[in-house]
Amino acid sequence: MTVHARAERGPPEAGGSPGGALGEVLAAARRASSLTRPRRELSRVLEGCMGELGAPEASLGAARKLDREGSVAVLAGHQPCVLGGPLFVAYKALGALALARAIEGAGGPPAVAVFWNHSDDHDLGELGGVWVLGERGTPRRLSLDAPAGARPAWSIPCDGRVCALLEGFAAALPPTAWRGPVVERLSRAARGSLADWFARTLLSLPGMDGLVVAEPRHLAALGAPVLGRALREPGLLPSALAEGARRLGGAAPLSPEGACGVYVQSQGRRLRAERVGRPLLELAAGLADDPAAYGADAALRPILQDAVFPTAAVVAGPHEALYLDQLLEAYAAFDVERPCVRRRASAVVLTPTLARRAGAAGLGAAEVLAPSATAGPCAGADLEAFRRAERRVEEELATLEAPLKAVDPTLVEAHRRARERIAYHVRRLGRLAREASLARLAGRLGRWGRLQAWAFPAGRPQERVLGAAELEAVEGPEAVAAALGALDPLESATQVVWLEREEPYADGGR
Repeated sequence: MTVHARAERGPPEAGGSPGGALGEVLAAARRASSLTRPRRELSRVLEGCMGELGAPEASLGAARKLDREGSVAVLAGHQPCVLGGPLFVAYKALGALALARAIEGAGGPPAVAVFWNHSDDHDLGELGGVWVLGERGTPRRLSLDAPAGARPAWSIPCDGRVCALLEGFAAALPPTAWRGPVVERLSRAARGSLADWFARTLLSLPGMDGLVVAEPRHLAALGAPVLGRALREPGLLPSALAEGARRLGGAAPLSPEGACGVYVQSQGRRLRAERVGRPLLELAAGLADDPAAYGADAALRPILQDAVFPTAAVVAGPHEALYLDQLLEAYAAFDVERPCVRRRASAVVLTPTLARRAGAAGLGAAEVLAPSATAGPCAGADLEAFRRAERRVEEELATLEAPLKAVDPTLVEAHRRARERIAYHVRRLGRLAREASLARLAGRLGRWGRLQAWAFPAGRPQERVLGAAELEAVEGPEAVAAALGALDPLESATQVVWLEREEPYADGGR
């Protein structure tokens, strides 16, 4: 049962600007190639981390490539997510890999795709939960029982809570032939911490050959200069954020209120440096003794990672792109060059069953992404085009009245009746067109209603709800490989990925 996929580009307004064009990315890569960065140490640490995760040889080789002279990195990142997270996380990683290949293919420096695993994040409400569409197609949130205290993901073990989550995940899925193997694979990967589990799951996805996963705790000593400066100059980051907010006006997503941007692990909890109860200068002095106990918040994290890596470009989501824009002054304040920012891909994946129904109904990508905008040229219209035609016919017929009257005055009445009949038929044609178009719209929207729960579950973008694990459990591993393989990771407009199965199957599938 072979599964094929094709990606169809949606209308430009459904996606948005991709950010840096390839020429800009290549120029940024050449600048990054000359940056002084600890490439040898980065390579050594990351190769060791990839080895501990059991990463494939392609990832180990990519980590070694960072040791080459003039090498650059293309970064993407996200906090650890159970079950590997929703599909947009995979789209970010695929974007980084595609951009690294594009840099090398255009004659640029050696480029490595790095996924920054935000394993110091302590928001269990977000990283410990997962949406499942399940058998009924209604989004349901599954969550780990959060341990006490604000603990980073790297310190939370995969224990009985993970087993309970996997049991709930399996119970929510339809009984397909792939459900058991998927749950078993996820269970085998759940070793070490939640952050380790996420990294293994991400690396196991199709198309991730050559991806390197980095954790801040493993690179803490390399990032210590940035954290130390933020602690010694606590007003540096807030003032730069305020300057960026003024430049952007009302579009500034990061609050410039007060915090220096550093978190500290203290008494089993991850706290902002200002709340630890010790002078910031004292905390700065302790960095060298235990750098892994320190971390950056959302505003300081990009600056830290780009001070450590020779970063050419960052693949970011829409919100990330906004706060990276606000951080322009902060990068300058910390003497770090801001890399080129490229928007990640966005997509809706249609299962073979839904793709077949949508195709039979004549629905294309534009209608899947915005059905009411493409129902037909007359749908819901006020028939203005027909009114204009009626006025033009009336004007032309009016020019005949004087010649007819000159020939025979009795023809004026016949002329009047002819004008009325012609106007009536034009108006009637308009009404018929409108009724037919509205009937077509009703049929299409009815079919859209059956697609909507899958394409936009509970009104949310599919990529923020549906995960690769659920897609594989419902449609099989070939479907995931086909979907991720068909996606264009560098496309700016939202795509619709149509899955097609050569043979029907009896068990499972939507």
